[in-house]
Amino acid sequence: MTHTVISIIFYLGWTGLAGCHHAVPVPQDELFNQDWKFYRSSDTAVFPPFSAEWVQVVLPHTAHLEPLTVTHQWQGICFYKKSFSTGRSLENKSISLQFDGAMNVADVWVNGKKMIHHLGGYLPFVIRLDSVLRFDTLNTVLVRLDNRDNPITGPKPLKILDFNMYGGLYRDVHLIVKDRIHISNSVQANAIAGGGVFYATTSASPEQSGFVIKTQVQNETGSAVRISMVQQLYDAHGKLVVSLKLDSAMVSGQGSTELTQTGTIAHPNLWSPSTPYLYTLQTNLYVNGQLTDNQSTRVGICSIRISPEGIWLNGEKTFLTGVNRHQEYPYVGYALSDADQYRDAYRIKQAGFDFVRCSHYPVSPAFLDACDELGIMVLDAILGWQYFGGEEFERLALQSGRELIRRDRNHPCVLAWELSINETDMPRSFTDSANNIVHEEFPYSSCYSAGWMRQSYNIYIEARQHRKGLYPEKPLLVSEYGDWEYFAQNAGFRQEDWKNLLPEERNSRQPRFSGEKRMLQQALNIQEAHNDNLSTPAFADAYWVMFDYNRGMAHEQEYSGVMDIFRLPKFSYYFFKSQRSYSARDTFSTPMVYIASYWQPRVSKNVRVFSNCQEVELFVDGKSAGRQKPDQNKMSINLNHPPFTFHVTCEKPEILKAIGYIDGKAAAEYILRTAGAPDRLSLMTDICGKATGKNDLIFIYARILDRNNTLVLQDSSEVSFKVEGASITGPSTIKAQAGIGTILIRTSPEPSWIRISATSRGIKADSLSIHIQ
Repeated sequence: MTHTVISIIFYLGWTGLAGCHHAVPVPQDELFNQDWKFYRSSDTAVFPPFSAEWVQVVLPHTAHLEPLTVTHQWQGICFYKKSFSTGRSLENKSISLQFDGAMNVADVWVNGKKMIHHLGGYLPFVIRLDSVLRFDTLNTVLVRLDNRDNPITGPKPLKILDFNMYGGLYRDVHLIVKDRIHISNSVQANAIAGGGVFYATTSASPEQSGFVIKTQVQNETGSAVRISMVQQLYDAHGKLVVSLKLDSAMVSGQGSTELTQTGTIAHPNLWSPSTPYLYTLQTNLYVNGQLTDNQSTRVGICSIRISPEGIWLNGEKTFLTGVNRHQEYPYVGYALSDADQYRDAYRIKQAGFDFVRCSHYPVSPAFLDACDELGIMVLDAILGWQYFGGEEFERLALQSGRELIRRDRNHPCVLAWELSINETDMPRSFTDSANNIVHEEFPYSSCYSAGWMRQSYNIYIEARQHRKGLYPEKPLLVSEYGDWEYFAQNAGFRQEDWKNLLPEERNSRQPRFSGEKRMLQQALNIQEAHNDNLSTPAFADAYWVMFDYNRGMAHEQEYSGVMDIFRLPKFSYYFFKSQRSYSARDTFSTPMVYIASYWQPRVSKNVRVFSNCQEVELFVDGKSAGRQKPDQNKMSINLNHPPFTFHVTCEKPEILKAIGYIDGKAAAEYILRTAGAPDRLSLMTDICGKATGKNDLIFIYARILDRNNTLVLQDSSEVSFKVEGASITGPSTIKAQAGIGTILIRTSPEPSWIRISATSRGIKADSLSIHIQ
């Protein structure tokens, strides 16, 4: 039988107090993802049958591998179990398991004892183990999950839902071991504006910033103790900036105390989307001079002021160009690795966005970590879409709001808290309570609630298709645009009752393989809508959507993404990328130029170029077709960088070259050739700033090229892959889409070499090797 052995690690070193040098236990927060077994049930039994055929799995894990286009997403009951042993060294410790995401109703037993019944699949829950553990023998944890439609958690039933709620233990599980006197868990403590470590910036300027740190200490020894607390703030280079010491405080024998410390930083580095500077806060708890607990928290210094006139970050007025994002990957649903979460954030930043709306549920903590690092502001949301249930639903939604803020409050990337049920009429009692919860749980400056109704909330969020007027008394955030208003003329809320559909070639739901004309139409729709948003008092807008995704209500993907479900860009991706101005201080703000064309004879006309340069010159087979400034018309007048249009037509295979100029000097270049016949196959992956790791998911792309290494966008041939040293998730043979065949592979939990090969129409690719360390 496979099982995990748990033991505590000891650290010998300086405790941080003068004259104290002890062997002290360091708290453990370790991933508990290995050695699980999984069983998917065919009925609704409370426990798995004795005859159950268990499969060995590693977390994060999806309960069911779905096809690329999901037409009947699996819903039902599944089970996970894990056996592990604990040594006597843990006998007097505080031991917990934290589940970061278990979809959607979870029941957990440890050694046969029921520990919790938890509703909701997007926020963490914690169970204490020390009272039920058996030392020096095997322990077993059993998890039962149910992801069927639920009227208490909501939202609408899957068959009329605009997204999917996939099953499984799809986020990390943590084993947390601490001393009996410890810093509490912010989730478990269930304390208003308390529990764990809570850092908040109270003022921020280039000259000085102020901050407050609240720390809750839990004592489970049965005896009152005197404690000391040291807070140490380090800059990005590891240099100590501020040290705060609280010398003496009493904690009762079976209780907790909250310690509040305040401080200032001279000449701080401020956090913003263009300069996402992070400090590290080290919180050290001492009992009788001995270090018994410590916690590391990344924090940023940022002031946010939002009014009906706009948004000011650190005193500077700005506009936030953003996007909505579903966390879905092909085949595995929600079961992304932490590295995949980072890569999605990286792609969002690369595309020109400085803001993301979490639609329509709490995202992974790893995604927020990435947004902190990369400089992406986040509208953090509870679960909700076009459904408002009864009293139990309302109570759970409001409690989820508290838990969301307690989990995410230390992230500098959080712009506002969307404690609102999207596109749903909510009673005033609910919206008032939601707004109150936001300010109870975060009682400091730079805190804003956001909601879909104008009542109660600090920020009014409204989709462009629902706009009936402007309301100058309230700050406005355009929550969605560019999709539905170009898809159907009945811009209402019952999207399952589609009527008066606009022609396919006019809407924004365009697969990446739909051809040049439709790719250009999607980009044009987005340009028009974004330009319109910039004419309103809105301080931010969020395009719908970043990545194509599956929906319970439809038998095809929702194709309005600026990238497809494989994270490959469409023309509209480069439109948004062009809207970010060049800045030497921002690594993502480089000069760019992109020719939005396939340049096909007798098809391609009036070449559109996206660029953040002041001028662009286009060359056709080496001959200049003109150097010009951006377009100026009613669809571009408000844009940061309008597109460039060149009135040329492709008559025969040719080479296009665009050069972008800033201050009269060439700053960017893009070359496009008319594609010829398929000649070779090239393999690549895109790690997006995060190296491939163990137990990771990565895309492998097979690009069908002609003899000039030009992508043959019209090719849809089958591509067959072979992988050694890793497993293919999904099919190994897939049809190319717009010249690219894509597979998803899962790496091993151990260091390894991966070798990938592929063939298409008798053409064999050079192999691709990846080293996993």
